[in-house]
Amino acid sequence: MSHLHADALRIEENVATAAEAAQAAEAKAADDMSELLANPKICGCCSEPGCTLKCACKLVYYCGTECQGKHWPEHKKVCTVLHAKKVKDSKREHGKDGTETGDARLQAAKALEEQGRFKEAERCYLEARRIARLNQGEGVLLAEIDVAIGHMYMVIGRYSESMTMFQDGLRIFSSTVGRRSSAAGRALGSIGDLLMEQGQISQAFAKITEAHSIFTETGKAQTYSDKTDLVKILASKGTCLMHMGWLRQAQVT
Repeated sequence: MSHLHADALRIEENVATAAEAAQAAEAKAADDMSELLANPKICGCCSEPGCTLKCACKLVYYCGTECQGKHWPEHKKVCTVLHAKKVKDSKREHGKDGTETGDARLQAAKALEEQGRFKEAERCYLEARRIARLNQGEGVLLAEIDVAIGHMYMVIGRYSESMTMFQDGLRIFSSTVGRRSSAAGRALGSIGDLLMEQGQISQAFAKITEAHSIFTETGKAQTYSDKTDLVKILASKGTCLMHMGWLRQAQVT
């Protein structure tokens, strides 16, 4: 068996494991969504139906203040009312160009994107990007924001703009923390996913393979975040191989 086929089989095993976990998560999400559609006033904490208490952001219902309090540590990550207040308070205390204001803008952008409010999220992302460039120049934070914006643009089909953001993020990561850094590897993987989304499989495979080689270097996949990114890259690489017909050929061999 060739080295390429052996590599393909190993990737297939990893992809299968990742796919099983993804299917289980999707099934749970589908069940939760079905329950929510059947009863949109279900408690966000205990799932009690027929609730009347609602968060000010109008996203979640609760059966009472006790459940609302218990759920707050989780809900505050996406509560747009809270994020809007944080931005306002930060602007008042630190000014519209303060680093803290930029961070508040970035967190608000992520919450808005999570809810599918892409135009509002884009405004917050771009303002966070402006503040990051103003205060820190072309540093890691700017690159991270570029990649985040790139992902959002890819989701909504703005592929050209997505590629521009990914490439800018990769350029900054390469010049600040190194071309072989895990941050650069994530950016390369994102570029590969974007190319695959557009049907450019060979180009996607080259980028994803480079990203994979970075994460398999000694010490590059030690944190939970890096390991999660490695699983995603393996899944993307497996998808590329399936598109190219190599996994099927490896199975026969």
